[in-house]
Amino acid sequence: TAPEWASGITGATIVRKTADEIVNNSAVLQNDDALLLAMLANEVWAIDVILLNISATATPLMKVSYTLPAAASLYGRVEYTTTAGAQAQAALYPTSYETAIYITTSIQCYYKARLIVINGANAGNFQLQWAQNVATVEDTTMKTNSCLIAWKVA
Repeated sequence: TAPEWASGITGATIVRKTADEIVNNSAVLQNDDALLLAMLANEVWAIDVILLNISATATPLMKVSYTLPAAASLYGRVEYTTTAGAQAQAALYPTSYETAIYITTSIQCYYKARLIVINGANAGNFQLQWAQNVATVEDTTMKTNSCLIAWKVA
C-alpha cells in the first residue's frame, strides 16, 4: 500500500536493481544504471528510495543525489548513516538534495528517502545519482535489491 502521506493511492511502480553496480575512484555523481522513473508533465509522485551499499573501507563514503525534469520540485526526508556511524535524518529541499552517507568497512549500509516530486510542464526522468564522496581506489557498490517504490499521486 502507499505510504500514509499518499493515502488513497494504489498501484505502486517498483524499480529494482537486478545487479550490483560499482564505482571505483570517482567522486563525480553518475546516473544509476537502473534507478530511474519516467514522469509525464504535471505529474506528482510519492517515492520511497531504499539503497543498500558496501565499500571495502570507510574512506570513500558515498554521496546520493537526484536529477529531475526541468521545473520539477522535490521535497522529503532521508534516513542514513553519518560519518560518525550514527543514524541521522535530514530534510531534502527543491534546490539541495545531495546527502553524504557513511559506509562502514565491509558492512552493508542503508539509505532511505521518502520523497514527493512535483513535476512541471516538462516530461523527463526522476534519476538517482551516486558516487564516492571522496574518490578512492577501491570499489563502492550499490547492491542488488536497492529500489524505488513510487505511487502516482496526480
